[in-house]
Formats: sequence, structure tokens, C-alpha cells
Amino acid sequence: MTNGVAGFLLANGALNADGIEREIRQKLIENDKVEAIIVLPRNMFYTTDISVTLWILNNNKSDHELHGHLIRNHQNEVLFMDLRQWNDHVQQYKVEKGTNKKKTILTDEQIAKVKLIYQSWQKGSDYEDIPELCKSVTIDKIKEANYSLAPSKYIEFIDHDLDINYEKEMSRIQSEMKEGECKIFCVNEY
Repeated sequence: MTNGVAGFLLANGALNADGIEREIRQKLIENDKVEAIIVLPRNMFYTTDISVTLWILNNNKSDHELHGHLIRNHQNEVLFMDLRQWNDHVQQYKVEKGTNKKKTILTDEQIAKVKLIYQSWQKGSDYEDIPELCKSVTIDKIKEANYSLAPSKYIEFIDHDLDINYEKEMSRIQSEMKEGECKIFCVNEY
């Protein structure tokens, strides 16, 4: 643990689990130790294809200097990031018996973007919540959500289906189906 900060990976189930997992999560939240929750894309590890979460815990969320940077007081706040959509850089590799598997790789640019968002949030400079990517949430909001640390509870997700002109699309689909029926019927006639 450097400067009171630790990061570790857990299965996504720990974000909402009941029982002892909930009790541990609740204590971490109530003691203001959770600094950031970052959900990673699927297939990042050789041994599993599940999506996992990077938990960043911090013992010092008050204002202080760290490596020449001024960190703002971010007590009672948690940064949530969801990187599950960042799965467009996939590498194939071989495992035993010649079986191919996929592995998602974050690019240097993506890693730099995560670092920039995280550091901007810590410093309070130029940070802004980004729909479908990140959101800063108060501990009170997390308590209201039954101590859930699932980013999907807090990060705004846009319903892209709202951008579709349904009447126009239905008309287009019906036209294509009628054309297809005519082609099938006309071909079968001969």
C-alpha cells in the first residue's frame, strides 16, 4: 500500500452481493475507504472471460500533496468508471491443444484516458461526469442504493433506441420484406 492507496481486482458479483460481502462493502463505504470502482472489459485475463472490477481503496481522501500534485478533499465521494464497452482491441492466443482464445487489450490511449479522468477527479480540475463512462457519486447516494457499488446504478446510460425514427424504420423494413416476398414468389413461378 503506497500512500494509503491499494487496488485489487474482484469479480463483478462483489459489487451487489448480499451476506458477508455486503457487510464488508458497507463497512468500507461507511469508513470512506472506497475511492474508485472501475469495471473492466470482458476477456482481459487468460484464465477467465468474465469482466472484473478494479477497486481502489484510499486511507487519505482529504486534501494533500501527492507526487507534486495537489489532491482535493474528496471525502464522501466515489468515482465510478465503466470500461465494458472498450472491447474493440482483441488479441488471439493459443492455449493447450491448439485452441484459440481471445484477450481484450486496453490501448495506451485508453489507459491514458482512464488515468486522466481519475487524476482530474482527484484534483478537481476539468473533471466532468461522462454518460456511459464515469460519474462521481456521494456516499449518501450509495447508501440510498443499499450500498451497491455497481457503476450501472450511477453512471448515466443513453437509450440509443430513442434516436431511431420508428415509423420510417418500420416502413423501410416492410418495403424490404415485400420486395423479398415478390422475389421469392416471382422466382418460384418459373
